[in-house]
Amino acid sequence: MGETMRKTMIGTALAASALLAMPALGLTAAKKCEAGKLKEAGNHTFCRMKAEAKAVKTGQGPDYSKCGSKFSTKWASLETKAGGMCPTSGDLSAQTADLTRNTLGTAWQLSGEPRFADNGDGTIRDNKLGLTWEKKVERDGETNLSNPHDADNRYFWSGQCTLNPSKLCQPTSAAATLCAANAEGGTTGCDECAGGEGTCDVGGTAWTWAADLNTASFGGHTDWRVPTWQELHGIFDFADPTYPAVDVAFEGPSCGDACTDISDPACSCTEGIVDHWSATSFAGSQGAWVVYFGPGGFPQGRDRTADYSVVRAVRTGS
Repeated sequence: MGETMRKTMIGTALAASALLAMPALGLTAAKKCEAGKLKEAGNHTFCRMKAEAKAVKTGQGPDYSKCGSKFSTKWASLETKAGGMCPTSGDLSAQTADLTRNTLGTAWQLSGEPRFADNGDGTIRDNKLGLTWEKKVERDGETNLSNPHDADNRYFWSGQCTLNPSKLCQPTSAAATLCAANAEGGTTGCDECAGGEGTCDVGGTAWTWAADLNTASFGGHTDWRVPTWQELHGIFDFADPTYPAVDVAFEGPSCGDACTDISDPACSCTEGIVDHWSATSFAGSQGAWVVYFGPGGFPQGRDRTADYSVVRAVRTGS
């Protein structure tokens, strides 16, 4: 072996040994966790996109079951291994929701389909966000509480306990449970009145109404809820200069007194001059956000017990 080659080999070996002995620059427990989460977020996105591609080829709905289980397991494992050093923690649900929303949006954009489609069963599908909305009918300026889908019906968000008016309440256990599970930003107004607080002073709320839809299995589903402010604002059409400023799927050409057939795509209504409740709390008060579907639309906070507003149900899934 030549002297030059021998020196080269020794130098290479020494360099390799030095690299192995050096700690990975910046690879702290926090960085390892962050890098691992980024990798798993990518894997989750790829899994969902792969499921979407298979669905296009087979004509069947996408199967995401493997994506969700793997993602949640590995996400939890990364946080456990980091021993509390991850830059973020306990964010599985939030990240899953964001990744899901993004992949659904990509799949919809590539499909060339309209964003909103009438399902013909009293519901409207949001192809971009993977949500299903309840349809409203019979907008004639008169309430009709016997029809839960009447566009003119209004509800309080919550009531007050008769012997403890400072406590906001729900009048039924079903409404309280649904509210507690889906209210965003706090559960004020979701509880039932306890012993000594009297009874809830309203016969029904936005949440009892949604709970009744679930009891009736409206549209074949039992997971209807009051939408978040972000979801509700998402159906607003900023390019529409008329009342209501929504897609035609929510305001069909047949909307009016005679619009009573909820299965007819042309019969779909939205109240354009009345606020719509969201499930999102208004910070610093006992109010909740509402959305007004007039041109230019703007969100506002309303008192849960003093304002009487429309509510449109939504569920996750199509």
